[in-house]
Amino acid sequence: MKLPKSEPIVALAKSGRRAVARTIAAAWTALGPHVKKAIGEAILKTIENKGRGCVVFGPATIHFPEKLVLGDHVRIGAGSFFHCLGGLTIGDNTSVSNRVTIYTSNHDYDGAAIPYDDMYVAKPVTIGRHVWIGMNASVTPGVTIGDGAIIGMGTVVAKDVAPGSIVVGGAQRTVGTRDLGAFAEKEAAHRWFGKLFVAEDLGRKVRPANPAGETLR
Repeated sequence: MKLPKSEPIVALAKSGRRAVARTIAAAWTALGPHVKKAIGEAILKTIENKGRGCVVFGPATIHFPEKLVLGDHVRIGAGSFFHCLGGLTIGDNTSVSNRVTIYTSNHDYDGAAIPYDDMYVAKPVTIGRHVWIGMNASVTPGVTIGDGAIIGMGTVVAKDVAPGSIVVGGAQRTVGTRDLGAFAEKEAAHRWFGKLFVAEDLGRKVRPANPAGETLR
Protein backbone atom coordinates (compact mmCIF):
# COMPACT_ATOMS: atom_id res chain seq x y z
CA MET A 1 0.00 0.00 0.00
CA LYS A 2 1.39 3.40 -1.04
CA LEU A 3 1.29 5.95 1.74
CA PRO A 4 0.31 9.50 0.77
CA LYS A 5 3.04 12.11 1.04
CA SER A 6 2.33 15.07 3.20
CA GLU A 7 2.48 18.45 1.49
CA PRO A 8 5.23 19.85 3.78
CA ILE A 9 7.53 16.92 2.99
CA VAL A 10 6.93 17.28 -0.76
CA ALA A 11 7.60 21.02 -0.58
CA LEU A 12 10.79 20.41 1.38
CA ALA A 13 11.98 17.83 -1.15
CA LYS A 14 11.34 20.22 -4.06
CA SER A 15 13.11 23.00 -2.24
CA GLY A 16 16.08 20.71 -1.61
CA ARG A 17 16.30 19.74 -5.29
CA ARG A 18 16.23 23.40 -6.32
CA ALA A 19 19.01 24.18 -3.86
CA VAL A 20 21.12 21.33 -5.23
CA ALA A 21 20.46 22.50 -8.80
CA ARG A 22 21.50 26.05 -7.91
CA THR A 23 24.67 24.76 -6.26
CA ILE A 24 25.58 22.68 -9.32
CA ALA A 25 24.85 25.61 -11.66
CA ALA A 26 26.99 27.94 -9.58
CA ALA A 27 29.83 25.44 -9.48
CA TRP A 28 29.71 24.94 -13.25
CA THR A 29 29.63 28.70 -13.84
CA ALA A 30 32.81 29.01 -11.79
CA LEU A 31 34.61 25.88 -12.94
CA GLY A 32 33.17 25.24 -16.41
CA PRO A 33 35.52 27.55 -18.34
CA HIS A 34 38.54 26.00 -16.62
CA VAL A 35 37.30 22.48 -17.37
CA LYS A 36 36.68 23.33 -21.03
CA LYS A 37 40.10 24.94 -21.32
CA ALA A 38 41.79 21.88 -19.83
CA ILE A 39 39.91 19.55 -22.20
CA GLY A 40 40.81 21.73 -25.18
CA GLU A 41 44.48 21.75 -24.20
CA ALA A 42 44.44 17.95 -23.82
CA ILE A 43 42.94 17.54 -27.30
CA LEU A 44 45.47 19.95 -28.77
CA LYS A 45 48.31 17.80 -27.42
CA THR A 46 47.10 14.89 -29.57
CA ILE A 47 47.76 16.97 -32.71
CA GLU A 48 51.47 16.73 -33.51
CA ASN A 49 51.47 18.70 -36.76
CA LYS A 50 50.43 22.15 -35.59
CA GLY A 51 51.79 25.67 -35.67
CA ARG A 52 52.01 28.30 -32.96
CA GLY A 53 49.11 29.72 -30.98
CA CYS A 54 46.47 27.14 -31.83
CA VAL A 55 43.43 26.82 -29.53
CA VAL A 56 40.70 24.19 -29.11
CA PHE A 57 37.76 25.61 -27.18
CA GLY A 58 36.60 22.71 -25.05
CA PRO A 59 35.38 19.24 -26.01
CA ALA A 60 35.82 18.26 -29.65
CA THR A 61 36.18 14.95 -31.49
CA ILE A 62 39.20 14.45 -33.75
CA HIS A 63 39.64 11.03 -35.33
CA PHE A 64 43.08 10.27 -36.78
CA PRO A 65 44.77 13.42 -35.41
CA GLU A 66 48.02 12.25 -37.03
CA LYS A 67 46.42 13.13 -40.40
CA LEU A 68 45.54 16.67 -39.27
CA VAL A 69 47.84 19.62 -40.03
CA LEU A 70 47.18 23.03 -38.43
CA GLY A 71 48.86 26.29 -39.36
CA ASP A 72 49.59 29.08 -36.89
CA HIS A 73 46.83 30.58 -34.70
CA VAL A 74 44.07 28.19 -35.79
CA ARG A 75 40.98 28.15 -33.56
CA ILE A 76 38.61 25.19 -33.28
CA GLY A 77 35.23 25.53 -31.58
CA ALA A 78 33.68 23.24 -29.00
CA GLY A 79 31.69 20.28 -30.24
CA SER A 80 33.44 20.12 -33.61
CA PHE A 81 33.89 16.73 -35.28
CA PHE A 82 36.86 16.11 -37.59
CA HIS A 83 37.32 12.74 -39.32
CA CYS A 84 40.85 13.20 -40.68
CA LEU A 85 41.57 9.78 -42.18
CA GLY A 86 41.89 11.16 -45.71
CA GLY A 87 44.03 14.12 -44.61
CA LEU A 88 42.91 17.52 -43.33
CA THR A 89 44.96 20.72 -43.63
CA ILE A 90 43.80 23.98 -42.03
CA GLY A 91 45.79 27.13 -42.82
CA ASP A 92 47.04 29.98 -40.66
CA ASN A 93 44.58 32.07 -38.65
CA THR A 94 41.51 30.10 -39.67
CA SER A 95 38.60 30.14 -37.23
CA VAL A 96 36.35 27.08 -37.07
CA SER A 97 33.25 27.79 -34.99
CA ASN A 98 31.33 25.44 -32.69
CA ARG A 99 29.92 22.11 -33.87
CA VAL A 100 31.53 22.12 -37.32
CA THR A 101 31.76 18.72 -39.02
CA ILE A 102 34.57 17.91 -41.45
CA TYR A 103 34.91 14.54 -43.20
CA THR A 104 37.92 13.58 -45.34
CA SER A 105 36.84 10.13 -46.45
CA ASN A 106 33.71 8.21 -47.26
CA HIS A 107 32.48 4.63 -47.17
CA ASP A 108 32.98 2.62 -50.36
CA TYR A 109 29.41 1.94 -51.46
CA ASP A 110 30.71 0.14 -54.58
CA GLY A 111 32.69 -2.31 -52.45
CA ALA A 112 32.13 -5.92 -51.49
CA ALA A 113 29.12 -5.34 -49.20
CA ILE A 114 26.01 -3.21 -48.91
CA PRO A 115 25.23 -0.49 -48.06
CA TYR A 116 29.06 -0.24 -47.99
CA ASP A 117 32.04 -2.39 -47.04
CA ASP A 118 34.80 -1.90 -44.48
CA MET A 119 36.99 0.24 -46.74
CA TYR A 120 37.17 4.03 -46.86
CA VAL A 121 37.73 6.18 -49.92
CA ALA A 122 40.17 8.94 -48.94
CA LYS A 123 39.52 12.45 -50.23
CA PRO A 124 41.70 15.10 -48.55
CA VAL A 125 40.21 18.41 -47.44
CA THR A 126 42.23 21.61 -47.64
CA ILE A 127 41.11 24.76 -45.85
CA GLY A 128 43.12 27.87 -46.64
CA ARG A 129 44.45 30.70 -44.53
CA HIS A 130 42.27 33.26 -42.74
CA VAL A 131 39.06 31.31 -43.38
CA TRP A 132 36.01 31.68 -41.13
CA ILE A 133 33.69 28.66 -40.88
CA GLY A 134 30.40 29.33 -39.08
CA MET A 135 28.66 27.24 -36.46
CA ASN A 136 27.09 23.91 -37.49
CA ALA A 137 28.63 24.01 -40.98
CA SER A 138 29.61 20.73 -42.64
CA VAL A 139 32.51 20.15 -45.03
CA THR A 140 32.36 17.04 -47.20
CA PRO A 141 35.31 14.93 -48.43
CA GLY A 142 37.55 16.27 -51.20
CA VAL A 143 36.68 19.94 -50.78
CA THR A 144 39.15 22.85 -51.02
CA ILE A 145 38.23 26.16 -49.37
CA GLY A 146 40.30 29.09 -50.59
CA ASP A 147 42.08 31.72 -48.51
CA GLY A 148 39.87 34.29 -46.85
CA ALA A 149 36.59 32.52 -47.59
CA ILE A 150 33.63 32.74 -45.22
CA ILE A 151 31.28 29.79 -44.71
CA GLY A 152 27.92 30.72 -43.20
CA MET A 153 26.24 29.00 -40.28
CA GLY A 154 24.78 25.62 -41.19
CA THR A 155 26.19 25.58 -44.73
CA VAL A 156 26.96 22.21 -46.30
CA VAL A 157 30.15 22.65 -48.34
CA ALA A 158 30.07 19.99 -51.05
CA LYS A 159 32.21 21.69 -53.70
CA ASP A 160 35.28 23.90 -53.81
CA VAL A 161 35.04 27.48 -52.53
CA ALA A 162 37.04 30.19 -54.30
CA PRO A 163 39.31 32.51 -52.28
CA GLY A 164 37.40 35.33 -50.63
CA SER A 165 33.98 33.87 -51.41
CA ILE A 166 31.12 34.17 -48.90
CA VAL A 167 28.86 31.13 -49.12
CA VAL A 168 25.68 30.32 -47.20
CA GLY A 169 22.85 27.81 -47.09
CA GLY A 170 22.29 24.13 -47.66
CA ALA A 171 22.74 24.62 -51.40
CA GLN A 172 26.02 26.49 -50.85
CA ARG A 173 25.01 29.76 -52.50
CA THR A 174 27.74 32.32 -53.13
CA VAL A 175 26.30 35.62 -51.90
CA GLY A 176 29.33 37.88 -52.18
CA THR A 177 33.08 38.32 -52.32
CA ARG A 178 35.38 39.92 -49.80
CA ASP A 179 37.49 42.98 -50.63
CA LEU A 180 40.62 41.00 -51.49
CA GLY A 181 42.75 44.14 -51.74
CA ALA A 182 42.03 45.14 -48.14
CA PHE A 183 42.29 41.48 -47.18
CA ALA A 184 45.83 41.26 -48.63
CA GLU A 185 46.89 44.42 -46.78
CA LYS A 186 45.71 43.03 -43.43
CA GLU A 187 47.38 39.71 -44.11
CA ALA A 188 50.69 41.39 -44.93
CA ALA A 189 50.44 43.49 -41.76
CA HIS A 190 49.70 40.35 -39.72
CA ARG A 191 46.33 41.70 -38.60
CA TRP A 192 45.31 38.14 -37.73
CA PHE A 193 42.44 37.56 -35.34
CA GLY A 194 43.96 34.39 -33.90
CA LYS A 195 47.25 36.19 -33.32
CA LEU A 196 46.03 39.56 -32.02
CA PHE A 197 43.35 38.60 -29.52
CA VAL A 198 43.72 36.49 -26.39
CA ALA A 199 41.07 33.77 -26.29
CA GLU A 200 40.05 34.48 -22.70
CA ASP A 201 39.25 38.13 -23.50
CA LEU A 202 36.86 37.49 -26.39
CA GLY A 203 33.11 38.01 -26.39
CA ARG A 204 33.07 41.29 -24.47
CA LYS A 205 33.04 43.88 -27.26
CA VAL A 206 29.91 44.70 -29.25
CA ARG A 207 29.54 46.42 -32.60
CA PRO A 208 26.18 47.08 -34.33
CA ALA A 209 25.24 44.05 -36.40
CA ASN A 210 25.85 43.94 -40.15
CA PRO A 211 22.54 42.64 -41.57
CA ALA A 212 24.34 40.98 -44.49
CA GLY A 213 26.54 39.00 -42.11
CA GLU A 214 24.14 37.98 -39.37
CA THR A 215 24.06 34.33 -40.44
CA LEU A 216 27.82 33.98 -40.48
CA ARG A 217 28.39 33.41 -36.77
